[in-house]
Amino acid sequence: MPTITPTVISGDDQAHNSDRGMDISGQDRTGVIISGDRTVNTLTGDSSVTDGATGMVISGDGTTNTISGHSTVDNATGALISGNGTTTNFAGDIAVSGGGTAIIIDGDNATIKNTGTSDISGAGSHRHRH
Repeated sequence: MPTITPTVISGDDQAHNSDRGMDISGQDRTGVIISGDRTVNTLTGDSSVTDGATGMVISGDGTTNTISGHSTVDNATGALISGNGTTTNFAGDIAVSGGGTAIIIDGDNATIKNTGTSDISGAGSHRHRH
């Protein structure tokens, strides 16, 4: 199986905008990694995350994240966000199945605003966990 290298972006106090979608599949595979405190991340585009993969990882305190577009998550994790004082606006639509999780948020004083549409099906599937 070919090695898939995720997009990795790091640094404090930066803004990141991406309108590209992703198709990521398989255990230990990650599409995008963003790390840094006080980053502003705007991520749009359609995504498919399957078979144990993680679509995106955002880590850092005080991040502001806007995620939109259409996402399909099957037996995988759409996004993992960690850090204290994060704000996440999920404005897209997502279909989660096969025991997958749309978004996991880990950290103190986190805020999530879900204005999107979610279709959750299958045993063990979740919209969000924190």
